[in-house]
Amino acid sequence: MEMLLNHYLFDSRSALVLHGHKSLTDADLDQLLDFDNEQRRKIRVVVLSHTNITGGCIQRLAILTNLKRLYLQSTCITDDAPFEILPMTVELVNLDDTCATDLSVSKLSRLPQLKFLSLRHTHVTDRAAHQLETVSTLREVCLAETLVSDHAKRRLDNKLVLDTIRFPMVMRIIQLHLSMALRTLVRWMRPDPRRYL
Repeated sequence: MEMLLNHYLFDSRSALVLHGHKSLTDADLDQLLDFDNEQRRKIRVVVLSHTNITGGCIQRLAILTNLKRLYLQSTCITDDAPFEILPMTVELVNLDDTCATDLSVSKLSRLPQLKFLSLRHTHVTDRAAHQLETVSTLREVCLAETLVSDHAKRRLDNKLVLDTIRFPMVMRIIQLHLSMALRTLVRWMRPDPRRYL
């Protein structure tokens, strides 16, 4: 029985949610070709978690030019997935509980706007963590229950924290300190009516 993808579009048709549909195949995603350009441009979130799709689905998803979030946890995705052909707009990828390794991370690290990457229960190693240190846009990575050493996780965490704190955070901190100093100065300069009694 063929699944009609149009029935799984939500949030003003910007999210394609097929979570848990075990009968879903890569071929079912060929229906994306039947969507007109406007429909494909609207889709920003794709949830294929807990399905039996494979790396072949990535070729079908590459036509979603405004895709931002891709949830592929607990699927049959392996390193043969051509992640490097995903749209350049992708910011979040979840590969928890897949057979992803360092090779998948190497491909994903080429996405120019990647900010969030979850790799829990995968086969990634320290090599992947070192590769991720070079991704300047990255803000958060989950490497729980992987082969990545604690040392490599700490190095990556430190790099991500430093990158995230940069200019906007520093400006907010300076602004907060200036605001507190100004309030203190105003209080100090305000005459105390009790002095004149």
